[in-house]
Amino acid sequence: MDNQNIRFDATPFEWYMLEDHSETHPMVFTLYFDVKGSISKQLLEQAFWYAIESHPLLRSSTLVLSGWPRYAWESSRFVLEGEADDGLILLSAPMKNAIDPFRERLCRLKIYRLSDRALESQERWAIAIDFHHAVADGIGALEFCSDLFRIYEHLIAESTNGDPNSLSINGGNRFQGVDINLLSERGILDRSIPYPVSRVTALRFLAWETARFLFAFPARLSYISRQTESDMVTPWNDSQTSVRELLQWETFGLSGLEFSPDIAKVLREYAHCCGGTLNHLLLAATLRALARGKPSFLGRLRTWVTVLPINMRRLTPHRMPCHNGIGYAFLRRKRSDCLDWNKNFLSIQSEIKAIQDWKLAGLFLDVLARLQRAPRWIARFVLRKSQPGSFVWSYLGDPMRRFPNRMREQDGSIRFGDAILEGLAAAPPTRAGTELAVLATLWRDSIRLYFRFDEQMISKQQSASIRQWIAEEIVSIAETVQKSQDHPCNSSKTSGLTQT
Repeated sequence: MDNQNIRFDATPFEWYMLEDHSETHPMVFTLYFDVKGSISKQLLEQAFWYAIESHPLLRSSTLVLSGWPRYAWESSRFVLEGEADDGLILLSAPMKNAIDPFRERLCRLKIYRLSDRALESQERWAIAIDFHHAVADGIGALEFCSDLFRIYEHLIAESTNGDPNSLSINGGNRFQGVDINLLSERGILDRSIPYPVSRVTALRFLAWETARFLFAFPARLSYISRQTESDMVTPWNDSQTSVRELLQWETFGLSGLEFSPDIAKVLREYAHCCGGTLNHLLLAATLRALARGKPSFLGRLRTWVTVLPINMRRLTPHRMPCHNGIGYAFLRRKRSDCLDWNKNFLSIQSEIKAIQDWKLAGLFLDVLARLQRAPRWIARFVLRKSQPGSFVWSYLGDPMRRFPNRMREQDGSIRFGDAILEGLAAAPPTRAGTELAVLATLWRDSIRLYFRFDEQMISKQQSASIRQWIAEEIVSIAETVQKSQDHPCNSSKTSGLTQT
């Protein structure tokens, strides 16, 4: 395949992300890497251009078509010269506008200086990489970052020991695992439905899911009534070591919570003992925290609906360049069902397992494929009127395990050239009606939850309250589990764990 100029038709999910994109709710997410030490801005930018050559969708422009499939990507080679330079920007500086998929490339690198060299002994940086969600999901974005960081490491070594320009523009043999030709097959996902699920059963489920997608009427965070002065959030206790707020990314619209390794260990062991995962337990805790808020009358009548991105990539002999290979599943719970965290945890565990085993997230893509072929005004009307989720929940685990190229470790730290990588912050984008997006990760055995609130609907006071409710709920569940002597996992023993 010619790497100079390539064209791809948009898949149904890519079409959906472009149709859902707006100035108020751009379908863009950013990975923020927290780096301490010395970095070379010039070599990092050079590494970015080398890396993006092997990921055509990220260097594409969007073409609007008059008929189906409505959109296409035209990928062309970018050169180092003549590109805009973001420079070194202090954290207090305003952010630039989000990516406009119809006017610019769909991935970009920005470098922010977080500390003043004259005031602190070591520099701190934020390496921010923007991705449009139409051409990247979390897995693809991290794989691209792995390629970027690997090339940067080579450039650092070559600038120290030899010719810094010796790296060829296409990455040379450093991308043997990436096959650009596979991008033409990216719409072929893992859709195998196992026996004994029949086609009739699958179609019936598809019809039911379509109706619920269009007419879900889920609960909203903004339905939680405003608090009185006596209900306002109390200040965080500085002596509390089990959980702390992560507010350093608030300028970028992100806030977070970090739970100690002790909390993480207790929850992981309990989840594993019950046949589930930490993901299931954290989601149950979050649903209970939201359900225990003070909803308005309308909020009490509606169900909480969680949008779950599900990885649907096929196993291929080589790695596919960055793309979006997910489907959506929708998990619904009445408010009363969320209050018993342990029962809901077991229910979430079985439901998510069925969604993954039966590939039910692909049914959402089937709905999009039919909408994509409908007249444009009908498709846009349906998408604008359907607001299927209360919040998006994405679980990443340890992000470094998603790196095909393992990063160097030295003295317990992750090395990044001459610097140290100290963390990763990110969250999916919100959309109209879906007022919160959460990313759950593990970093050095600690649980980190990152939140992106729809700031047009959720005030800073409300977002602080919601974070504190979730923090208190997770700590309370961990304390309850820890008090149980044998971590019971069968239904006859877990009844005592449902009250906290």
